Amino acid sequence: MIKFKDIKQPSDKGKKIIRLIAPVEVPIELDPFELMDEFIEFCKEKGWLCSGGGVQF
Repeated sequence: MIKFKDIKQPSDKGKKIIRLIAPVEVPIELDPFELMDEFIEFCKEKGWLCSGGGVQF
């Protein structure tokens, strides 16, 4: 299940910030940190700002 949470604060100057929480199951041979790096690169290609992020086990 993917959850989106809108976070809008006065300091954002009208920008819409969306927090994405997406649990993902990956095969044991896949490095989850590489997957996160690929997601950050995808965001850059789309012109999106990707801040934070992380991997939890």
